[in-house]
Amino acid sequence: MSGVHKNPTISFRISDYERREIEARIKESGMMKKTFFTRSCIYGRICVVGKKETVYMLVQTLEKMQADIHKMYDEIIETGQIKEKESPVDGEAYTDIEELQHDYLANRTGTVEQMDVNVEAMARDLQEILRIGAEQKRLWEVYERR
Repeated sequence: MSGVHKNPTISFRISDYERREIEARIKESGMMKKTFFTRSCIYGRICVVGKKETVYMLVQTLEKMQADIHKMYDEIIETGQIKEKESPVDGEAYTDIEELQHDYLANRTGTVEQMDVNVEAMARDLQEILRIGAEQKRLWEVYERR
C-alpha cells in the first residue's frame, strides 16, 4: 500500500541556524541523517571511530576551512567585501559574511567534537589494552610460581 509506512515519522521545526549546525554535524559524521538523528537521540553523543580515513577527512576539512578563511580575509582587505563563497555545510553560495561565519563555526565545532570523541575512544581502548596486559602479566607470574 503506497503512503503507508511501518514506522512512525518524527518531525520538528528548527531555526535556520540550528538546521545549518545540525547539517554540519551530520556531514562531519559521515552518517546518513536517519542514523545520525537516531544515535543522537538515543546515545547523546556521536562517536565515529575506527577508520583513519574518518580522521583524515576531518583534518582535510579543517585545512580547507583555514584556506577558505584566509582567502576571504584577503578579499575583505583588498575589496572590502567577499566574493560569493560556497557554504561548507549546505553547499549554497553566500556573500553575507555573517551567514558564512556561522556555517564555518558550526562546521569547525562539529569537526573538533568528532576529533575529540575519537581521541576519547582511543584513550579508553588504550586503558583497556593496558588493563588486559597487566592482568595477563599477573596470571603469567602466578603460573610461573607453581
